[in-house]
Amino acid sequence: MGVIPHTMEVIHNTGEDECTISVVYKEVYHDGHDGKVTDTLEVHAHKDGHVAICTTSTPENGEESEDRIPLTLDFIPVLSEMLSKVTEELGEDIQKYIQEGEEIEKEYLETQNKWTLGDIESLFELAGFPQDFSITEYEDKIVCGGWNRVYLYPDGTIKASGSHCDLKFLDAVNQLGVELT
Repeated sequence: MGVIPHTMEVIHNTGEDECTISVVYKEVYHDGHDGKVTDTLEVHAHKDGHVAICTTSTPENGEESEDRIPLTLDFIPVLSEMLSKVTEELGEDIQKYIQEGEEIEKEYLETQNKWTLGDIESLFELAGFPQDFSITEYEDKIVCGGWNRVYLYPDGTIKASGSHCDLKFLDAVNQLGVELT
């Protein structure tokens, strides 16, 4: 159901008798009926003062629908005022959605730095020591490994034991920015 912006471009067409500017915006979304739908919104402005808003929807089934709304430049201030009023009315909602998006992003960034046992197992595989991966639980941490050791702490951080790791293993943890103990 999400909207994915694809393109937005400005096209200048200049000829002998005409000069037009077109702004084209395309997006693709999935609806519950036809699957993928491509919507194209075009705003055309001609030097004579003719402005038109054109929309085209093309679902996967190919049944294209097109709408054209002609305007004149006299309507632009009215349209601008209408958009301003809508933005004003929806301002709180827009701010709420922005804030929710920022909170989700912050939560993602915070959890991105947390390690899981699966991540540590992958680290052992990446370093070339998958057979050395084992788990021993202690009160304050989990010790992963045997000859090569990584400590997983309750807050999701890890440290590698510098005195218990092969140089090849240490190279792998250094590349990932893992702190040594």
